[in-house]
Amino acid sequence: MEFKSKEAELADDVAAAGSVKAIAQIGSDEHIDAEARRRLVRKLDLRLIPILCITYALQSIDRTTLSYAAVFGVREDLNLTSTEFSWAGALLYIGYLFWEFPTNVMLQKLPINRFMAATVIIWGAVLMCHAAAVNFSGLAAVRTFLGAFEASINPGTMLLFSMYYERKEQPLRMGMWVGSAGIGYICSGIVSFGIGHIQGSLASWRILFLFWGAITVAWGVVVMLWLPGSPLTAKFLSEEERVMVINRANTQGTGIENKHFKWTQFREAMTDLKTWLLFTFAVASNTPNGGLTVVSICPLSNGVMPSRHLVPFLNCWLTFPSSKVSLFRAWGSPSFRQHLSRCPLAVFSSSLAYALGRSLSQHDSIIHEPASTQVLSD
Repeated sequence: MEFKSKEAELADDVAAAGSVKAIAQIGSDEHIDAEARRRLVRKLDLRLIPILCITYALQSIDRTTLSYAAVFGVREDLNLTSTEFSWAGALLYIGYLFWEFPTNVMLQKLPINRFMAATVIIWGAVLMCHAAAVNFSGLAAVRTFLGAFEASINPGTMLLFSMYYERKEQPLRMGMWVGSAGIGYICSGIVSFGIGHIQGSLASWRILFLFWGAITVAWGVVVMLWLPGSPLTAKFLSEEERVMVINRANTQGTGIENKHFKWTQFREAMTDLKTWLLFTFAVASNTPNGGLTVVSICPLSNGVMPSRHLVPFLNCWLTFPSSKVSLFRAWGSPSFRQHLSRCPLAVFSSSLAYALGRSLSQHDSIIHEPASTQVLSD
């Protein structure tokens, strides 16, 4: 079996895009000024990070809008049982799982920026269709489609990071991207608090879906216009800056956009132990995520249930620490030299926090046994 060098594979990638000048300078030993590198990274950050972070924040908001809709009466209006409501939350992830592989193939075959922008616009339209649901069947259909069209953002973002940034630059930016979900939860809580006070002929939960769906569609148009695709065709970069990005990818061995599926790389990934360790970690850490994003609003441990208008406002403060922790870990991750120690440390700290929370809540329930559930007025 014939294996190509990193330079040869990168030359194939560049040749596929037709950049002759970039091919001539691949592997060039020409010294690149440090200040020029800093300017390039700053330019990449200003263009990529805001678009990707806002997109991920909207994705996080849209997939959790059902939990706020439950506070404003979607279960009563659609006559949903507890089982049906649970299925409505789970179907989003079933659609996500079903469409993940086709999405990854299309991210490779199609222009990555155009495909990601199109899915943002479509899932925004699907979210608006939630407002038209009149029974469980209609809600189940739109939830499944919502999950399917959201499936492109995570892999697409990782592909863009790998094409534009060096390995040492990726942890901080990836953490900022993940932390933007927490910021999205805060914004959605505040907005839901305001929408909950709307009095009109249309139910407030329907207005909630229409509002966030329209915001997402409008943002999808912005993504279509401004999100760059392959560095080889990025119009916001000069020819010299494109060559710098390509050479940076060459030194890191990450490669540039390629339309051909490479079975050798697939087999290498499937036989790598790290792939299955990360798979196990992702399954274990995300197993509770589906339920918590749908049923994230519960009575307080002492039996006091806030008013439905206060719940979104209180919930936004519960999600505030997650964004802060994500940003803190992202800032500190490049400074750790022992790469293998970071993931166990993060898992241990999360598990410890959960164990302490469980023990404290059980202790509180023993001391303060509620006689009845009260409702706080707003």
